[in-house]
Parts: sequence; C-alpha cells; structure tokens
Amino acid sequence: TNINMEDDAPISASGSYVIPDEVVKEESVDDRPLIEKIADKNWKTRCSAYEELKTTIAAGGESLPESIFTDFGPWLTKMTSDSNAGALDVGLDAAIAFIDSADPSISLNYADKLLSNMVDKAFPAKTSTLNKGKQIILKLIEISDPSNATTFLISKLGDKKPKTAPICLEILRSGIIMFGIRPFPVKEIIKSLAAVFNGTNGPAREAAMALIVEVHRWVGQAPLQALLDSLRTAQKSEFEKIISELPEDAPPVIPTVYLRKERPKP
Repeated sequence: TNINMEDDAPISASGSYVIPDEVVKEESVDDRPLIEKIADKNWKTRCSAYEELKTTIAAGGESLPESIFTDFGPWLTKMTSDSNAGALDVGLDAAIAFIDSADPSISLNYADKLLSNMVDKAFPAKTSTLNKGKQIILKLIEISDPSNATTFLISKLGDKKPKTAPICLEILRSGIIMFGIRPFPVKEIIKSLAAVFNGTNGPAREAAMALIVEVHRWVGQAPLQALLDSLRTAQKSEFEKIISELPEDAPPVIPTVYLRKERPKP
C-alpha cells in the first residue's frame, strides 16, 4: 500500500522532516504548578520558572495575594544559590522583584541566608550577577534596619577571597549615598577600617578610602580623626588631597532613596 506523507509531514527545502509549530508548542508546554517547576532538577526549567515568578510579581502590582509571597518565600534561598550560573542570574532577578513587592517581614525571615548567598554565589560570578547581588543587599538594607546587613558586611572584610572585602565596602558606600548616613552604625564602620588600611588587599584599601571620603561628606572629620591618625603617611596625604579637591560650595548631601519604613504615604 502506498502511503502519501505529503499531507501529514511538512518537508523543508533540504528534504528533512519539519516538526509543525503547533506540535512543538504542545510538547513544550509545562502546565505543572510554578512551585514544582522551581524545584525541578533541570536548570532550564528552573530558569523559566524564576522568570515566570518575576513576571507574575511585576504584573500583579498591589493586587497580588499575599499567598504568593508566603508560598514562594521559602524558595528565595534556593533561587539565590542556584548551582547553574544562568539560572542563578535569573533567580536573582526574581528575588529582587520579590523583595521589592513583598511585605518586609516575609523577606527578612530569609535575610541572613540571602546575605550569605550573595557573598558565596553572586560575588564570585559574572558582572551582571555580581551587580544583582549588590542590589539585593541594598534592597535588604532598604526594607530593614541597616545595622544587620552592615554588621554582616563588616564581618566579611577579612574574607580570604580577595574580591569580597572591596565589594562589601562598595556596598556600604552605596548604601550611605542612597539612604544617608543616619541609619548606619557609623562608629562600627569606621572602627572596622583600620585593619583594611593596614592589610595587603590593594582594591580593599582603595574602597576603604572611597568610603571614608563619603563618610566625611556627611559627618565631617571629627568622627574619623582616630582612624586618620592611625593611617600611614601616604594614606593620610591621599585622603587630605581628595578632601582638599572637593568643591567648597557643594550643596548639602541628602539621601536619594527612602528606607521603606520612611517612605511618604501616598
């Protein structure tokens, strides 16, 4: 019996069989609950699930049920420590959307683990992932008392990985620029820097210098004097040169972002 395949099987110009689009779509649909896809062993499936969660949160606005945050909150730590680099990058996007939209009390349940994940997973990763890691730490500062994240960042200044200390110091500086210096434990920050200036990590010393210049912009020299007196002559001269070159008529420094609890009511 001759079977005519022309009506059933599309053929490409090269003569090979082409799978119809509708078949591809039908076969690729994964209609499992989102929470199951986030737990999947396949990194591509997890990646798609993280993207779906981010999109769902972004599209939901204020109408999102709180259940989406209570249900997916426990998965924040998984999304931000994914073993696959591509999935991790998308997982951090989802975490940023989550922290932005959820009640702070939900996100803060996982704050300590999120901070650790940023150092362990985001800091050593590619630039886009690193920047998202920084953003998540700044988001955690925004939704809470900055003291917790500050204490954590200070505790990592002696980390064996040379990239860690400079990144922690950059985040502290960014936090002060964004939220102002008032909510930060300034004495603890200043006290922690003597060891950095005396250390062998050049990028960390540079980041520490940028940080004390920023602190000086907010509180002047008096709180920094004990630290400055402990610096090497070359370091002290570098600091004084930077300060002398700042414009004298610069406007007063003010925060650029509200802490969540200080946002004006709409």
